[in-house]
Amino acid sequence: MKLRALAPLALAAVLAAGTTAAATDTADSANACRTPLGRSLQLTLDDGLVMRFDYAADGTSLTGTIIAAGDTGGEVGHVTTVPVDLAQVSTGVWLANWIEADDLTISLVQDMRTRTARTYWSYSLGDGHRGGESHTGTLTCLPAVSS
Repeated sequence: MKLRALAPLALAAVLAAGTTAAATDTADSANACRTPLGRSLQLTLDDGLVMRFDYAADGTSLTGTIIAAGDTGGEVGHVTTVPVDLAQVSTGVWLANWIEADDLTISLVQDMRTRTARTYWSYSLGDGHRGGESHTGTLTCLPAVSS
């Protein structure tokens, strides 16, 4: 399992910017959604991107589905499964990091208590340099999918 604890100060700058409380959803009260492990989450970002993330129970993989592309140019309905590094950085706060097939590298801080998120993704500019973007958003815990 790639799950590990990190010092809370490692991400203090990321966590301090843009954190606001969000209302607790009904899925949380029914299922105590305090961790992404084995959970399905919806992430809505400030650029209009809406993603569904399905985390493996052991924290080693993540399946993402684009629900709305927003300003990203992504394709609605696109699904990708990737290995993920997942770390709890403080109580209820998780860092997920992964690299997609097109070399897009994503770091996502998820505060399960306030239902807020901060993400940073970087990508090749094709000239040996990388570009990047930072976004804020909200999380919604989705009901568990029955098998």
